[in-house]
Amino acid sequence: MPTRTSFRLLLPALLLVFAAGCATTTPSQSAGTTLDGRTYEELLETADEAARGGDFRAALTLYGEAQTRKDTAEIWIRIGEAQRELGLLQGAALAFQSAIKLDPDAAAAHESLGLALLALRETDQARPVLEKALELDPNLWQAHNALGVMADLASDPDAAIPHYEKALALYPRSAMLLNNLGYSHYLAGNDVRARHYFEAALDLGEYQPATLNLGLLHARRGHYRRAVEILATVVDRPSALNDVGFVAISKGDYDAAEALLEEAIRLSPVHYEIAQRNLALARSEGAY
Repeated sequence: MPTRTSFRLLLPALLLVFAAGCATTTPSQSAGTTLDGRTYEELLETADEAARGGDFRAALTLYGEAQTRKDTAEIWIRIGEAQRELGLLQGAALAFQSAIKLDPDAAAAHESLGLALLALRETDQARPVLEKALELDPNLWQAHNALGVMADLASDPDAAIPHYEKALALYPRSAMLLNNLGYSHYLAGNDVRARHYFEAALDLGEYQPATLNLGLLHARRGHYRRAVEILATVVDRPSALNDVGFVAISKGDYDAAEALLEEAIRLSPVHYEIAQRNLALARSEGAY
């Protein structure tokens, strides 16, 4: 089955290290300066610079110190984003919740909390939070994308498609969103539209999920050799042959499946146990 890209730029692979909260902070000595003499604004600027440079651990420590000077929704959002970048999703969710307590109308905090909950697989909790984010600000493309992802996971492409279309209107030329929209059309059985969006994603540059999806779409349409050539640009050839062979089995095209799987095994006879099992399945199903 084609692959959907996750809601957060390679939330890819949402995979997480849990943390209970944010970094330990130390109160400053005076109302205007931190322990090292920097003002709150200077501290925040240094933290932002660290985050832009990818040093999220340093940024988290600095944001935590800044929070002891000024407790605002904005600083808690920054703390949550730094924790999310570090994979500390539970801590991030707590930070975003703190932001919402301070400012219930902070749309960005609702969006970020919804994304963190979705990354934690808490979809039932994520949905109303993301919907609230869009109620507060309809122009949050990541919230639209996340709701589209959840609709696809529930096998409801008709609900997903409008969210992806709104996200694309806000964030055009996104290979991720084009791929996700193609995935929804694939689920809906609209192969022509699905191919259009997968190819549009690839027109923007190399993007592995769209390449995989385009290959599997060709396989579903019975274009097996074309599918193998496409998939083999991003995975090894035995894997491409095995994947396309499995699609052929699902279509009941057992002769084609056998040919593809036998070729996969010839190319990788020792290590390709998956193809061996699929070949046995193809022969068993084809015997009836």
